[in-house]
Amino acid sequence: NALPADAVLTFYRQGDFVDLCRGPHLSSTAQIGHAFRLLETAGAYWKGDQNRPMLQRIYGTAWRNEQELETWEKRREEAIRRDHRRLGREMDLFHFQEEAPGAVFWHPNGWTLFQTLLAYLRKRQRTEGYVEINTPDIMDLSLWKASGHWDKFGE
Repeated sequence: NALPADAVLTFYRQGDFVDLCRGPHLSSTAQIGHAFRLLETAGAYWKGDQNRPMLQRIYGTAWRNEQELETWEKRREEAIRRDHRRLGREMDLFHFQEEAPGAVFWHPNGWTLFQTLLAYLRKRQRTEGYVEINTPDIMDLSLWKASGHWDKFGE
């Protein structure tokens, strides 16, 4: 219903599998070679509506060769190792709560670290001629949607 009458639809067929998407897909899975990984699977309702059929999502990645795949895997592992959300939890620096999506609840050591970093950044910015400003945390919904925060942090 949301498509205009002149919309172009593309379908890809891989054996018995038919996919309605923009693509592009490979003409053959043989083109993937051995440099790929299946990462995870997840269920999702068609158009996010629990009254519609449940679909199966498959997440994966493919690379031109094993070396590129290994490089990507090492970078991914390093990103996971350095993930601020995990580190903050493990180091007891902060936490999040469902009642305030995207809002940080600082613990004492985390707040001290935050204030130290803030003081350093303010000093550097003043040295470079920047002037600090502040904007409200509570704003009209349209601004949250325009910035992309609404999709990420929800209601």
